[in-house]
Amino acid sequence: MSENLNGDLKRFLCNEWNRAYQTIAKLRENLAELSTWKHQYLTSSGAYLGDLYKAVENTLRILVEEAEAKKLQKNDRWHQSLLEKSYLHGLIPEEIYKTIRGMLNYRHFHIHGYAVELNEEIIRQRAPEAIEAFNAFVKHIRTRFDITCV
Repeated sequence: MSENLNGDLKRFLCNEWNRAYQTIAKLRENLAELSTWKHQYLTSSGAYLGDLYKAVENTLRILVEEAEAKKLQKNDRWHQSLLEKSYLHGLIPEEIYKTIRGMLNYRHFHIHGYAVELNEEIIRQRAPEAIEAFNAFVKHIRTRFDITCV
């Protein structure tokens, strides 16, 4: 995989990550709220977690498509395939792969309308782990591709 990304791709990634950091700030605000959430805190936190994974997925999609010089085939398994290819290309560090994979599973749960089944305890438990994995992921990509965001 080429370690050289053009300026437009680097700017795209920085913008994507900056939006994700805003999402993290909102998620942290929710996590600091009442010991028991009102329904809107649960649903917004669920959406924030989904958005956080979307930022990971957008990053991986751009980098894998750049490395392979072609668009990914969008089929029933493309999300899973993207993770597998990304891991093989060294885009996801081994120590956070399990968490990133869990974020993909959560994305499936959330996107397909199961938000009514969100569990506050699980979100409160998993959100800090997802935030930590996202930060490690961005640090890994920024270091590998020499990306400086303002």
